[in-house]
Amino acid sequence: MWKIFLNLSVDAACTASLAALGFVDILWTTQLHTQDCELTMKLLLGLCRHGAGSSAVAMSSHWQVWLLETGRPSLTIASHLADQDSSDYLAPRANAWTSFWVDALLQHDDDERNVELALCSLVNVAAKDEIWRREIEVHVERAVWPWIIRRSRLQPMALKLVGNLIDMKLVRDLLTAKLQDGMAIDEGDEYARDLWHEIVATLA
Repeated sequence: MWKIFLNLSVDAACTASLAALGFVDILWTTQLHTQDCELTMKLLLGLCRHGAGSSAVAMSSHWQVWLLETGRPSLTIASHLADQDSSDYLAPRANAWTSFWVDALLQHDDDERNVELALCSLVNVAAKDEIWRREIEVHVERAVWPWIIRRSRLQPMALKLVGNLIDMKLVRDLLTAKLQDGMAIDEGDEYARDLWHEIVATLA
């Protein structure tokens, strides 16, 4: 039976219909998440690939709490929630979601995919609302900065996140201190260099 719903969720119109029919709430009442976590994740991911499904999942406090408690396996789904208008529904739990993504930055176990998903989510929510920026700024030095000074494919994304936080006092103070210490990004990825120069110009 679940395979039918997995197939339906591929189509945006079908996903919208499922969401309108209350499928997200029905799925919770089946208690499938207590029996088969992997299948539950697949069903939710299918829904979250489309706006209507993503919003329906984000509107459910049950699913939000479950995703947070499930931890890193939820990162892909959470990145979809953060990438769409559904992120507005996450805002009341901005502290919990920020901690969830920050933990992925700190405990990546050399799995850059988890870091990428977390950074992408933080970039998207930071661009939307000051509620998120206030939550994120306190973690920048500890969790984000290591990805700024590390030359990797994730460096530009970390810089983009800091760029989205440039108006926050803690971030400006951190950047000012780093510049005074001679911090510079003059080598490596051209996009990273451009982002860094934009940040420096904004501070000037």
